[in-house]
Amino acid sequence: MAKQDGSSNSFAMSQLICLGPKPLVNDENEAEYDDLVTQMINAAAPKDFLEITWVRDIVDSLWETRRLRRIKHSILSASHIAATKEILEDPDDEKDVTATGRLINEMSNGVPAAKAMILARLKRMGFDEGAMEAYGFLWSVEVIKQIEAMIDRADTRRHLATLQMRRHKEFALRMNRAVADVLDAEFRELPASAAAT
Repeated sequence: MAKQDGSSNSFAMSQLICLGPKPLVNDENEAEYDDLVTQMINAAAPKDFLEITWVRDIVDSLWETRRLRRIKHSILSASHIAATKEILEDPDDEKDVTATGRLINEMSNGVPAAKAMILARLKRMGFDEGAMEAYGFLWSVEVIKQIEAMIDRADTRRHLATLQMRRHKEFALRMNRAVADVLDAEFRELPASAAAT
């Protein structure tokens, strides 16, 4: 069991190693993950291995939710670009396909003039940027639903781990009180009349 002082954090960090590798993929930032772990350990103050396990579950589900939200944003952005490209490109005109592709790449890289040109072309065709976002969303709605379901499952896992941790701490408090009550009863002074019998 960990001590109540600053060494409890290092105890918790050392125990996390037993729980397997960090759930990092691709270019995810290990320092950010470690910072999240440290913040959670400081906030939850785990006192034993069970609590450390729940802290890890909570951190990992937070990390997963963050990843899924980033993926969702990327999918929506890519769908918006793909929808814009489909509307603007004339597939029968190779020069137009090349020019439109270049223009969309520039817009994706934040070139304001490219975005203005695309919006002007869309407007001439009766569309605006909001229509392109909606069209792009329709392309990706099934994938977005799946990602939202995964986010919900990660949130549920985090919630359950939090409840388990809370119940564990409440149990520990009840046990400490029960032990104190038993010890008090064992060492209670007997009145002089009871001691004489």
